[in-house]
Amino acid sequence: MDENTLKIRHHSIQNQITRKENQIKYQSPSKKDKDNPMPECPKRLKLQKQIENLKVELEKVDYALARLA
Repeated sequence: MDENTLKIRHHSIQNQITRKENQIKYQSPSKKDKDNPMPECPKRLKLQKQIENLKVELEKVDYALARLA
């Protein structure tokens, strides 16, 4: 991947992580005024696992960007 593609991918992963964290914290993809945490349920566990995987992928993209710089 070239540097521009990696930067776009980095930004995309950041957005996905933020949206999923907001989904857990507010039960909405965007930030709300008041917290409304998602209860412990299969959907929450699924989102948490996706966040973990995205953070690993983000780290890989960051290392790839560092090698190109």
